[in-house]
Amino acid sequence: MANLGQLALGSVVKINESGVPQEFYVARHDAYTAGRTLLVRRYVHSSRQYTNGVNNSYSSSPISAWLNGAYHDTLDPDIRAHIAEVVIPYTPDYPQSFVGDLNRKVFLLSLTELGATHYQARVEGTALSIADILRFATTASGSPVGQWTRTLVRDNYTAVFVFWGDGTHSFTDFLTNSGFGVRPAFTLPMSLTVHGPHIPNAMYPL
Repeated sequence: MANLGQLALGSVVKINESGVPQEFYVARHDAYTAGRTLLVRRYVHSSRQYTNGVNNSYSSSPISAWLNGAYHDTLDPDIRAHIAEVVIPYTPDYPQSFVGDLNRKVFLLSLTELGATHYQARVEGTALSIADILRFATTASGSPVGQWTRTLVRDNYTAVFVFWGDGTHSFTDFLTNSGFGVRPAFTLPMSLTVHGPHIPNAMYPL
């Protein structure tokens, strides 16, 4: 057995969603606050609309509400008990010109965390060391799919940044488009015990 904080970045752990084991990357230790490890779903969960309207506000978006409501509730109770709100950097609603703080338990990654920059994107956090992996999203069957980020376009109130299936990024104002995938991310305590042999990049069921 090992603690979550002992696992190499890029390792994969399994966490149940509705009783079915799903794979998550170990993406960063001491993430957002000391003593917590960031986990990011290996495959997109599903394709969903970012919003039901045209506003690109992440804080009030249906996609954020779903992540912290219906999705969060699919996780096993013992895992939910260890998920805590963390402060993530995000750009508030247009036309704000700064990066603020947002408390969330489950969230989307930012353009910055996925290792990309754009003149229309503010810097939200720092790039993850496994960003080269996370920029490419697929379904569980291996089909490439685009993925949403939480980063809005700084001079536009109807557009957010997305990554396409080939790992390139741009922005879209088709926020009601359900063709982009949702990749949940959350943190767990680094001290959490992980069962299984401690082999870098192996699979560790929690």
